[in-house]
Amino acid sequence: MTNRTAVIVVGLTISLIAVFLLHGEEVPGHKMEMDYVNDIAKKIGGEKEVVLWDKTRCDLLTNDYAYEVDYAPKWAEAIGQAQWYSIVTGKKPGVILILDNLEDDRRHILRCQAVCAKLSMKLMIWEK
Repeated sequence: MTNRTAVIVVGLTISLIAVFLLHGEEVPGHKMEMDYVNDIAKKIGGEKEVVLWDKTRCDLLTNDYAYEVDYAPKWAEAIGQAQWYSIVTGKKPGVILILDNLEDDRRHILRCQAVCAKLSMKLMIWEK
């Protein structure tokens, strides 16, 4: 490996490490997903971040529901996760979508509503 190649590899490695370290850090003035989970739990109750037998984490577990909380664009992923948490916990599946902007998120809401209705899943909308 030449010195130039080594410098490029080291530079890329440092860049990737920086991205991974900064990913998930709170941006001033913006809430993180867990902040919303905390707010929702205060309102509806339940246990937050419940670690299941397979090491997955149910965002919010109430007496009746296993909820996945996520941003509207991740609606499909939220449905799959809530279904899995339901299977593992024996509780009904629920999705709570966090909205950034109603106009921008409208298509995600409609898609999620259609699938949740078909699968008899509870859907809640949480506006920022």
